[in-house]
Amino acid sequence: PRSTDVITLVPTLIGNMPAQDFVELISTEPLAGIRLAQLMGRRLRQVNRRLRLRESDSTSRVADILLFLAEGQGKLSDQGTQIPNLPHRELSGLSGLARETVTRVLSKLEKKGLIHRDRDLLNIPDVHALERMLV
Repeated sequence: PRSTDVITLVPTLIGNMPAQDFVELISTEPLAGIRLAQLMGRRLRQVNRRLRLRESDSTSRVADILLFLAEGQGKLSDQGTQIPNLPHRELSGLSGLARETVTRVLSKLEKKGLIHRDRDLLNIPDVHALERMLV
């Protein structure tokens, strides 16, 4: 059983595998085990960052959500990293902030040139600059 809920941003196919088959896969395909360990390490770093930022200011919390989405769903383009432009209500739920606060923070980030938004996409021109916003 899963210990958390999952929200997808794009159509997604989900499967499962019996535990014994998984153990056999890891035993016969070492690269699969290495990639799984890399993925788990990345997820652990994300969780640790989110726990650290739980008590941070609203800008850091929204920036963290955008970075989380960029890591998982981001697509590189010549303008930076593009992610789906989620409704403010969704970002509010993910960050634990009021929708109005999320709207203010996004406007502030846009004025600083850290993000650019259109109807469907949110572009992060410089992910490292957004990371520096984290307190």
